[in-house]
Amino acid sequence: MRRVAEIFLTADDEELLISAIKSRFQSMRIIDSIPWERCDLPSTRESIADCGKLVSIWNSDAHPVLPSEIRTNGKIYGPQVGPVVQWVRSIEGSPGVLQVGRWAASVEKADAAMKGFVKELWRLLTLHTSREKGFFIGEGALALANSGKLSLRAGYLHVLP
Repeated sequence: MRRVAEIFLTADDEELLISAIKSRFQSMRIIDSIPWERCDLPSTRESIADCGKLVSIWNSDAHPVLPSEIRTNGKIYGPQVGPVVQWVRSIEGSPGVLQVGRWAASVEKADAAMKGFVKELWRLLTLHTSREKGFFIGEGALALANSGKLSLRAGYLHVLP
């Protein structure tokens, strides 16, 4: 099963969504996609605000142990998809311009726990965003775009206002 959602979320939208996910999955962890300190120690963060552009959403009940890879430079990284959902955050590249982000999931057919987790994540995303032109847009991002205070863009595509 593969799923992808293109998203526009402000920092407040992200916190609202993370809060909804945590209330549904107490074992959910946020992993900052920076090198891990050890193979068995993902770089988890308490808040998405403490993370860079690339984040993973991890349900530690579904996958208590994550695979890791030691690269030729000696740095340790975890998975980008599979036992986690990839989250490329919406970033305000230049003042007043929010670039599109993305959620991506790729789950093995036999992984029922992860399939259920992904299905619920997409349900929560749908609940806490509006659909505009094929994009999931958080309430804060939508309000700022509709008031002309923020431009939502996917590369060169001007999505809103």
